[in-house]
Amino acid sequence: MSEVEMRMSEQPICDFCSAENPARVFHTPEFTMDKTPGLPESRSRGGWAACSACGTLIDAENWIGLQQRAVNRLSEKYSGIPRRILADTVKRSHDLFRLHYRKENRAS
Repeated sequence: MSEVEMRMSEQPICDFCSAENPARVFHTPEFTMDKTPGLPESRSRGGWAACSACGTLIDAENWIGLQQRAVNRLSEKYSGIPRRILADTVKRSHDLFRLHYRKENRAS
C-alpha cells in the first residue's frame, strides 16, 4: 500500500476541485479508495478539505453540482486528460466520499 505525501512547499488544495486555500474540512472514517489499475492502492485518511464553494454544495447535498464544479475546474488544470475519464474518476471519488461522509454523520 502506498500513501501520497504532500510536500511542505505545496499549497493546501480542495480535495474536490483543487482550488487553493480550502476553507473547511469534512470528516470521514478512513477507507480504501477505488483501485486504479497500474497504480498503488490509496486510502482516504481523515477529513476532506473543501473550498467554500464546494463546502456549500456539500452542505446542500448538491452532489451533481459538486461533480460538475470539480470536472470543470479539473479539466482546465489537466487539459491532457479526456473529460469523460476525468468525469468518471471524479464521480467515483465523490461517491466514495459521500458514502463514508453520510455514515460518519448519520448519528448527528
